[in-house]
Amino acid sequence: MHNVDNRELIEGCRRNDRSAQRALYDTFAPMMFPVCLRYIGNETEAEDVLIEAFVTVFTHIGDVEKAGSLQSWIYSIVVNASLQHLRKMKKQPQIESFEENIAMLPSDGPEEDLHAQWEAQDVMRVIEKMPENWRVIFNMHAIDDFSFKEISEKTGMNHNTVRVYYQRARAWALEQLSKIGKEQ
Repeated sequence: MHNVDNRELIEGCRRNDRSAQRALYDTFAPMMFPVCLRYIGNETEAEDVLIEAFVTVFTHIGDVEKAGSLQSWIYSIVVNASLQHLRKMKKQPQIESFEENIAMLPSDGPEEDLHAQWEAQDVMRVIEKMPENWRVIFNMHAIDDFSFKEISEKTGMNHNTVRVYYQRARAWALEQLSKIGKEQ
């Protein structure tokens, strides 16, 4: 289930061993910070959310055996902490102003276009510029592979709204990336 090093870290964390907690954090935080940043869009807030997520990890470390992989368990806690933070902040960007400027692109293009034609840095920069609702839904579906139903349940948004926001976010991202391609 877990490799030996992870089991030792888990056992140390269960005993509230600060060095084991530090080692767990140092091992997984660098992998999880970009996840927070994709959802939150602000480095300072993402750092705060990451710390909150690891407090949850340490508080519920006994539950990891039920989850299977330590990394995927921590990942799900980080995603949930990010979503919870966004709900708590109740940030509602003015999506309507973006909608007026979007020329909807055909939605039947392959998803891999986003990954094949542009550098990962360009894609991440474009995602960071999306309105928050779009960014969250785009991250959850395109990157984290959540279904629209799962996204609807986790965010509390209507299923159809989730689909529309995803299509608009995808179209907007493609438009922004095509502009980057023309500049290069």
